[in-house]
Amino acid sequence: MSGIYVTVKDTFSPLLKQIARETPQALAGATNTATKAARKYTVPVIKQDANLTESITKEIGRTQLASPGNLTARVAFKPGRHSILRTGGATFSPGLSWNRGSLAASTHRLSGGGSASLSVSKTFILRGSGHGKFMVASRTGKARKAFKVIYAASAKATMHNEAQKPAQTFIQTAQRELDREVSSVLQTVFDGGHVSAGGHGSEGE
Repeated sequence: MSGIYVTVKDTFSPLLKQIARETPQALAGATNTATKAARKYTVPVIKQDANLTESITKEIGRTQLASPGNLTARVAFKPGRHSILRTGGATFSPGLSWNRGSLAASTHRLSGGGSASLSVSKTFILRGSGHGKFMVASRTGKARKAFKVIYAASAKATMHNEAQKPAQTFIQTAQRELDREVSSVLQTVFDGGHVSAGGHGSEGE
């Protein structure tokens, strides 16, 4: 039978299949890149906020990467303790007896409220194998072990408080980088390209 035929070539289905296949992987890559960037920019802010003079690298875990099946990346903050003497400008002044010294120190809170000054009397020095060679302790009673060691603010405690500058820095950086990365990787996918789920960028102090 003669006639006029209209035929359309399906070029969309293969592209749509590729987009469906590549999108979860691309989004995982965007999530990982944003999280690595947030970690990198937040570490020095944690140190500055606590006024610490020593490394906190061991307290900041590496990024646990997102995957196409789980679009959540995570940075773990390990428990860590730093002697208050490891903060910039901290001073211990001996007293007339071994437990009558005085401590003066401060943290430079970058959030509202400014710096937090600390002044403690009836303190003494302890020698320790960890957390700094010397630690400052204050008496809490008359018993032999009735004392407490004075530590600087830890990274874990700081990051669990969203009102503090380090946590705010992490959240804001992650959101900014995620918005940018998602736009970029989706454009690559729609153009027929490929994006690694591992993302890019480096970690470190």
